[in-house]
Amino acid sequence: MKIAIITMHRVLNFGSVLQAYSTCYIIKHFGFEPEIINYMEPRHTNLGAVKDILDNISFDDIQIWKIPMQIGIKMLKVVSYFIQRMKFNLFLSRNLPIGSKKYFSCDGLMKNPPEADIFMTGSDQVWNSEYNNGVDRAYFLDFVSVRRPRISYASSFGQDKILKSEADEVRSLLKKYQAISVRESSGVQIISEMGIEGAAHVLDPTLLLSRSEWEQQFLLEESPEDEPYLLIYSVERSIDTIIYTTAKKIADSLGLRIVFLSQAAKLNSMKGCDVQRSFTDVETFLRYFYNARFVVASSFHGLAFSINFERQFAVILPPRYNTRLRSLLNLFDLSGRIVEKNIDLGRLTDRIDYRRVSHLLQMEREKSFDFLTSNLSDI
Repeated sequence: MKIAIITMHRVLNFGSVLQAYSTCYIIKHFGFEPEIINYMEPRHTNLGAVKDILDNISFDDIQIWKIPMQIGIKMLKVVSYFIQRMKFNLFLSRNLPIGSKKYFSCDGLMKNPPEADIFMTGSDQVWNSEYNNGVDRAYFLDFVSVRRPRISYASSFGQDKILKSEADEVRSLLKKYQAISVRESSGVQIISEMGIEGAAHVLDPTLLLSRSEWEQQFLLEESPEDEPYLLIYSVERSIDTIIYTTAKKIADSLGLRIVFLSQAAKLNSMKGCDVQRSFTDVETFLRYFYNARFVVASSFHGLAFSINFERQFAVILPPRYNTRLRSLLNLFDLSGRIVEKNIDLGRLTDRIDYRRVSHLLQMEREKSFDFLTSNLSDI
């Protein structure tokens, strides 16, 4: 039986493509044939990405002689985008079973829907209407025939509440699902407040694969650096100062170099780091986490891989969508790893007891597998 999955597989984000990979890996484990629905919101196409880069050009209050420099910077960002897009596409083509039909809207999906026995909304912030510029009905499987079952696995609202103006529409869409699971505890609460009971809290797909499974799939033991390092991974640049200050204090105390892992060109560098790595492919991203002595992250999947690979870490919460990180930290009783304004070096350098965390992780994996087992076997 084929399971068609709609998720954010085309975003230039390591976590997004790896959660899509993990979902397919697990679906195969259950004996089904997974296929990613090749849905791309216009902003995630090449044209949309370039338009977004160029639309942000502002010449207000800029001296005339600086205008060529501003244009040059934008052109470098466009080149940076296409280099990274090429690397991500290579990973997708090698590792994800993506459908051949391309879709750019929910209307397009309704006119010529993909064929499958079961339809699944996958993980990532698929139900975050702020991130998606409104309720994207495609991610709620609104194009699926009433004769076909719909389930969600680890879908995320990304926030702890939704707009009242969207509640009725979202409620109507969710009621068409045979089974619902979400990635954050706040998601269970959101759905419950709509009068829909039974939503399960499950793990992000990347956490369903054990550390050894990631090792075997991508040969992670070869370190990308010659010397021990502290890894910084953040896609939220507004908090660079606290991230670097935290990393510097920890690195100095542990005698580590600081490596900043960037998804783009050195235009996005973080001052003070010993090394910056740009244009990294997806496999190398995993190796950086696997071999780090310490991780400072503001990213959900940066946190997820730190936990799964049993790295020592500190977390700086991003100003938006931080419910995702809090929920994951609470699940493993690791909220003490959050860095606020005052950096408690002693607390952050205390070693995490991964025997306890591993036990909790295994329990949560079993709950997540139970959700899939019970709901896929009944269909």
